[in-house]
Amino acid sequence: MATTYYVNNSGGNDTSTGTSQSTAWKTLAKVSGVSFSPGDSVLFNKGDVWRETLEIPSAGTLVNYITFGNYGTGINPRILGSTATTTWTDQGGNIWKTDLTFIDPRSIYPNYEDIVFNTGGVERFGAYVANVGALLAEYNWTWSANYIYIYAISNPGTRYTGVEVQQRRFGISTNNYEYLDFNGIDVFYCGDTGYDTNADHGDNVNITNCIIENCEVGFIGGVTGQQYGYGIALCYSNLIVRHCTIHHCGRRSISINMLYTASPWTVKNILVEDCIFHHGSHTTSIDITVNNGGDSASIDGFIFRRNYVWEDPNDYNTSTSRQIWLQRYGTTASVGIMTNFYIYNNIFKYTDSDVIGMEGQKGNFYIYNNTFYENISTGTSYGIYFDTDRGTCYVYIKNNIFYTTLNSDAGGRGAAIVMLVPSSYYICNYNLFYRINNSLRVWFINGTSNYLNQISTVRSSYGWETNGSTGNPLFNSTTDYHLQSTSPARGMGIYLYDSSVLNTDYEGNIRNNPPSLGAYEYVRTTYYVTSAGSDSSDGLTQATAWQTLTKAQSTATTPGSIIALKKGDTWSLNNVLDVSHGGSAGNLIIWDGSVWGNRI
Repeated sequence: MATTYYVNNSGGNDTSTGTSQSTAWKTLAKVSGVSFSPGDSVLFNKGDVWRETLEIPSAGTLVNYITFGNYGTGINPRILGSTATTTWTDQGGNIWKTDLTFIDPRSIYPNYEDIVFNTGGVERFGAYVANVGALLAEYNWTWSANYIYIYAISNPGTRYTGVEVQQRRFGISTNNYEYLDFNGIDVFYCGDTGYDTNADHGDNVNITNCIIENCEVGFIGGVTGQQYGYGIALCYSNLIVRHCTIHHCGRRSISINMLYTASPWTVKNILVEDCIFHHGSHTTSIDITVNNGGDSASIDGFIFRRNYVWEDPNDYNTSTSRQIWLQRYGTTASVGIMTNFYIYNNIFKYTDSDVIGMEGQKGNFYIYNNTFYENISTGTSYGIYFDTDRGTCYVYIKNNIFYTTLNSDAGGRGAAIVMLVPSSYYICNYNLFYRINNSLRVWFINGTSNYLNQISTVRSSYGWETNGSTGNPLFNSTTDYHLQSTSPARGMGIYLYDSSVLNTDYEGNIRNNPPSLGAYEYVRTTYYVTSAGSDSSDGLTQATAWQTLTKAQSTATTPGSIIALKKGDTWSLNNVLDVSHGGSAGNLIIWDGSVWGNRI
C-alpha cells in the first residue's frame, strides 16, 4: 500500500516516522537514505528551504510513480545549492570580505560558476575576476584563501538583500531511477545542474519516464567567460517538462546531451509544454545534441508546444543565446539521428541569436503556428537557421508569423530563414513575414539574399511560399500577440492538425479550418441572448446572457462577433431588431438562432 511521507525543515525531526505532517522528517539527507516503494509520495513543506542535495533513492513503476511534491500553503519548497552570506568585513577601497568561509565556487565543476546578488528581490549573476586586485566594479567577485571578496561602494550586508555563494553541484539527482514525478519543487543556485540524471553528468543509459512540473529553476552555473550551467539535464524516454519557469542558466535551461552511449538506442517521446524560458546565455530553452564524439543514441519524438521564450533587451549579460538548439555531430547515417520533432504554438520574443538553430540534421522536423516576435539589434539574430549538410533532412515550416521592426540586416540580421544546406530540405508555405521596408532581407539561402519584396522570386526559385504573404500581422499590441479582427494572418493558414492533441492554439482554443497564422487562433467573441436574461450582465456566457435584442445589436459591434439567440425564445414587437451596424468583408457579424452556445 502506498505511503505519503512529509518533510518539514522548519519543524521536522529525522527520528520521526515521517508519515504525517505532525511527525515530518527534517532533512534531504534523511529522504535520500530511505528506500521508497512504487506509489509512495514524498511531500515537502511549502515555504521551506533546504541547502542540501536531494539524491533520489528508488524507482517507481509504470502504474505507480514515486512522487516528490509539496504540501501546505505559500510558495513552492526550495532546494538551494548555495550558502547565503549577509555579513562582511571592510577591506578598504570598496573591497569587502565575507565573514564566512567557503569552498571556491569555481572548483565545484567545471570552473565557470558565478555567485548571485539579490537587491530587493532583483537577482543577477556576479562577474568573476581572477584576484582581489582586479575588483574594480559593482558585482565583481573573486575567491581567495577560503573567503569571497566583492567590490561594493557600501556595506553589502545592507546594500544587498543577500548574496548566494554556490557550494553544491546539483539540487536534485535522479540517479537514473525511473518512473519519477517532481511536482512543485524549485531549485536555485547550483554550481552545475538543478535537476540531473546522475552525479557524473554523463554516462547516459536507456531509462524511461520522468516528469518535472510546476517548478521554477534558476541561477545555475555562471556566465563569466565560458557560460556553464544546466537547469534540467535529463536523458529519459517519456520525459515531460510542463508548467515550469526556467531562467538564468549559464548554458542551457534544458539539456538533452546524449553522451557516452556506445551502443545504439533511441530516446523516445520528449514533451516540453506550457513553460516560460528567459535570460539565456547559450541556449535559452532546450538544447539537444546527438552523435557527439561518435555517441550513437538517437531521439525519435519531441514536442515543444505552448511555450514562451524571451530575452531581455536590457540585460547586463551580453552573451547571445539561441532559443532552441538542435545539433547533430558526425556523418554516420544510421545513428545519432533526431526525427519527428514538432515545434508549434510557441511565442519566441526578442531573440539575439537564432530562434531555432539546427546543425547537421537528418530527420523530419515540423515548425508550425509559432509567433516569432522582434529581434534584438545586437548579434546575428535569425528566425530559423540551418547549417552543415550531413544527409537529407526535411523541415516543414508552415503557418508561422515572422515579425521584426529591426532596421538593420547586417550579416543577415533579422532574416526569418537562413540556411546553408540544400533548399530542398525546407518545405515553407503559408507563412507571414513582416519587416519595416523592402530593402531588408527575409530569406538568406546559401549566400543568396532575398528581400521582403522578393517573395515571388522565392516562389519561383525554391518553390516556397506559394501561399505565403508579407505584411503587418496586426497584433493587438506590442505585448499582446492575439490578432485583430482585420489581421491578414486571420484564417490564412493550412489545416495541419489531425488529432485533438494537435488542433489547439497557445491558449487551448480549437483551431479554425482554415486556421490563423501564429500562436493564437482568432476566436470570434460570442454573445448570448435569452428572454430570461439580463441586459446588465456581460452577455459572454449562457449564464450571463442578455435579455433584449436591442442590447445585443447596440453592444456586440465588433466585426466577427457571433450573437447566439436561445432556441425557442420569443421577443415582443417593442423589442424589434434594428441592426444599424455590420461587419466587414470576411468579418461578418453573425446572428445565430440555430444552436445556442455551440459555435466558435
